[in-house]
Amino acid sequence: MRLSVRAVPRRAGVALELPGWLDDVACTPEAAGLFFPPDGDPGDEAKAICRSCPSRVACLESVLGDPSVEGIFGGFTERSRRRVVRERAAGRPLEDIIAASDVAADQVRASQLARDSGVTDLERNRARQRNARRLQREARTATQEEAAA
Repeated sequence: MRLSVRAVPRRAGVALELPGWLDDVACTPEAAGLFFPPDGDPGDEAKAICRSCPSRVACLESVLGDPSVEGIFGGFTERSRRRVVRERAAGRPLEDIIAASDVAADQVRASQLARDSGVTDLERNRARQRNARRLQREARTATQEEAAA
């Protein structure tokens, strides 16, 4: 089943009442094609729009009960929504699932940017290690200063 972004459902020519959260969505009918990407396209543009949308949780919840819905809703594809359903069944709150998905997406984007800029995995790992050592030194210094005071 293919829904369109902001589609107005009709029954016998009469518009049905739409949920209030649709008034605040960040997607537009003009961008509807982004939310139904062709096979192989991860839909990153649509997901970015969803990440900034104030109605994201409500949008995602509106399609979670229907596995036949195609496209990106709430920043999740059909496949990723199946994972969301399993995680919710295990008792994980939807907001936590969304936050974890956003963190993972940020990590992927950071890796892509690093690859595009020519930074190797080895250089990136060395930078992480230097930063971890710096944070440990700062924590030790703070602890020593507190003990001296």
